[in-house]
Amino acid sequence: MNPFNPTFGDVPKILIDNDPKITDIYQLVQQSPFARSFFITGVRGSGKTVLLSHLTKMFQQDAACYCVDLLDNDEILTSLAQQLYDQTHSPAAKFFDELGSISIGGFSVERHFNKSSLALTIDKMMAEIQAKHHYVVITIDEVSNSESIRDFAQLFSALKRKQYPIYVIMTGLPELVLDIQNNDKLTFLLRSDKIVMTPLQKAEMISTYAQVFNCSTQLASKLAQATAGYSYAFQLLGYLLFEHCQGK
Repeated sequence: MNPFNPTFGDVPKILIDNDPKITDIYQLVQQSPFARSFFITGVRGSGKTVLLSHLTKMFQQDAACYCVDLLDNDEILTSLAQQLYDQTHSPAAKFFDELGSISIGGFSVERHFNKSSLALTIDKMMAEIQAKHHYVVITIDEVSNSESIRDFAQLFSALKRKQYPIYVIMTGLPELVLDIQNNDKLTFLLRSDKIVMTPLQKAEMISTYAQVFNCSTQLASKLAQATAGYSYAFQLLGYLLFEHCQGK
């Protein structure tokens, strides 16, 4: 079976060089006495989404953690409230039980909730989560300086001020992350932890290619050089070559 996986966002069987970053973020959340925000940034193909997916799987294994994955769209606050309610069945949001359908991701709508009522409901649910000594980790892939992200960031800031156990991990291209952080109303995000995806270490790529393909170090070095250090290129080249060799 091909050990490489160039599919967008999936965690491949062979994952190199990112373990320290994954461990650092996970431990920061586990040990932090206050809410935190993180930006994972880097060029396209550098492995941002894979790193986020790997982190999500780690947090999902913690029974005390409520994991919420959000999209950068108009229904971001509704989705946050709905997902928290689905996981906690909080009495603070009983109206979700009475609702036939809500607007999430472009699906049919019977009723909309205004931002203030959603913010109040989320605040109450976070108070209940805190009382249970649980915490919330929110992930958002490929953020931009959109109105929805600005709404979410302002709500996050309000929840952070109340010292609720809530953490958000976002990915984005460097210029888009900088655009968000420089917004006049979101300057508090300048204090976010920033993880910059760096090129994969050539020595680790050479070692992996040599082991998988049982080839010389010289040939493995040529393969590693061809990827230019991009995580996606490392997976794609390995995948194509493995399929071509068919185990030979």
